[in-house]
Amino acid sequence: LFFLCLPVSANAQETPANRVQHFIDKILNEKFGDRFGLNQSGQFGVLSKRLINLIKIAECDCEKANNEESRPLPWVDADMFFDRWDTPTACSVKTTTPVAGGLSISMDCIWGKNKDHQPGSKMQVLVKLVKDGVHWNIDNVIHGQQEDGASTKTDLIQRVTQAGNQSTDPAVCKKAFGVN
Repeated sequence: LFFLCLPVSANAQETPANRVQHFIDKILNEKFGDRFGLNQSGQFGVLSKRLINLIKIAECDCEKANNEESRPLPWVDADMFFDRWDTPTACSVKTTTPVAGGLSISMDCIWGKNKDHQPGSKMQVLVKLVKDGVHWNIDNVIHGQQEDGASTKTDLIQRVTQAGNQSTDPAVCKKAFGVN
């Protein structure tokens, strides 16, 4: 019985669901200065190469646009990930399903107290993963069923791409990261 109480080894096999859950748990509590778009805490280690490149372009262009405008602009953070300025309180993995080109992980997210959403409000999030070397990495996020009747018209790739086109000359950042 003693062995049942031991913590899981750091060498334990990491599953795609565990990688996604860890990333989500982290961004639900992120501070703006350590948002996942900046990779200050190594969040890029869980994201696909395609998504990382788009985020770098978006952060670069957001910085340029922020210097041009007097109003706040969207940055690559938890708000953009969930397409909500009032991010959920918690999310949990429900299923992992093989799909063309990778995996899809279904998560249920819920809002608790001290949020602008009603406590108990729910949203389904579908996280698309691709295999990058030995790891499964997040490549896109699509929102599924939402209790409040709201619908998300874009996925994470679209939102990040839009964020990379806010300045008067977005081509500067695209060129800096190898996109024409």
